[in-house]
Amino acid sequence: MPITNAHIGEDVVIFHHDLVNIYGCTIGDHTRIGPFVEIQKNARIGASCKISSHSFICEGVVIEDEVMIAHGVMFTNSLLPQATNDDGSLQVDGEWELTPPLIRRRASIGSNATIIGGVTVGVEALGVIVYDDLQASEKVKVYDRGINLADDTKDIQKLMVSYRMGDMWAPQLSVKEALLTETEHFIQCINTEQRPATDGGSGLRVVEMLEAASQSMKQRGQPIDLVELRRAS
Repeated sequence: MPITNAHIGEDVVIFHHDLVNIYGCTIGDHTRIGPFVEIQKNARIGASCKISSHSFICEGVVIEDEVMIAHGVMFTNSLLPQATNDDGSLQVDGEWELTPPLIRRRASIGSNATIIGGVTVGVEALGVIVYDDLQASEKVKVYDRGINLADDTKDIQKLMVSYRMGDMWAPQLSVKEALLTETEHFIQCINTEQRPATDGGSGLRVVEMLEAASQSMKQRGQPIDLVELRRAS
């Protein structure tokens, strides 16, 4: 996977260059990036951040300085994503509204979190996001819960750690089933003789990356070269 057209600052550490997909973005000084991370165009990563493995940072996302992104964090940049326009044609750049999230300085995002488009995560935020696909509504709930650390260490009688139990916010999401959207797109491609957005080659690339990850784990984290796919013409 390539690193192309990216503006990378000084002393940036990318642990496995062959296992990332980074293009058209900006990465600040001293930031660390783990394997199997994708950072898309026009995303901006601040200085001294930690981007852990298997995270996806999509177009337009802004992450300020000293932010912690744990393993498997997913970002979205549209409130109503669709594969096609009203006339049935596939959407391309510029035909949908970009609403990326903003992650403020020194915030921490936990593993497997999904950050919805348009959301701002506050300075030094330590919240909780819960996703439950079994719920008929409010599948995603954002809780303002965490701990606050006291800065004053002179008075030992004061609590050095205080618990924060804030509000819960449930963003409005489309209730259309993902499988229905995928099926409609596939039927549209058959009728118009177009290539699907997720064709067999895409599936093969996913299998190839999973196989490389398995081999890497068996070899205690050794990097595995990804062989270029030979697509049928």
